[in-house]
Amino acid sequence: IEHQKKIGLLKPHLDQIKQDHQGDQKLQAEKTMELYRQHGVSPFSACLPQLIQLPILIVLYYVLIAGVKEIQPALLYSFTPRPDTLSHLFFGLDLTARDRIFLPLIAGALQFLQARQMQKIQPKPTEGGKADFQVMLGKQMLYFFPLMTIFIAASLPAALPLYWAATTGFSVLQQWWVFRQKGEAAVLAAPVSSEGEKGIEETKEKKDGVEITVREK
Repeated sequence: IEHQKKIGLLKPHLDQIKQDHQGDQKLQAEKTMELYRQHGVSPFSACLPQLIQLPILIVLYYVLIAGVKEIQPALLYSFTPRPDTLSHLFFGLDLTARDRIFLPLIAGALQFLQARQMQKIQPKPTEGGKADFQVMLGKQMLYFFPLMTIFIAASLPAALPLYWAATTGFSVLQQWWVFRQKGEAAVLAAPVSSEGEKGIEETKEKKDGVEITVREK
């Protein structure tokens, strides 16, 4: 969450880099990575939680498709009492059967809410400025992914959309708590110097308890 928040807050600096180095994709990439390093941001960190969940979803899918036909005590922990029967019910919901309405809608709604939370911390384009491709794509994905979640969840055993809804709901609460505690804005360091600022040296001085930045060529 912190990394996603920082990337959103760095957007004005990234736009400045694109403007200063138009036509030089290599230099843009170098300046962008330099900016990320300055603020301790990894652009791929947001993908890690999703990648970690994939193996769990795959295992759950194959277990539920194959089914657990008999109890194998050797696979249980030693402190786990041996059950006489296995129940696939969770508050009356059969986890091995498909739920085409209730859980898919909940999972899709939570996915939409999570995306809206993250969209709030994205800086708005300046007055008269045009929204870039990433912002436009983000707005489209805001509705696309929840709809895809609903359609996919409706075709899977109920345990999978239940797991997806539970983890997404936890993420929504976690993000809400982080934003509530720390706010949706942060004080960032100065952006990376542009081409017009090459050769400029910055020094910081304190005068009467006030820190002053002196810039000299």
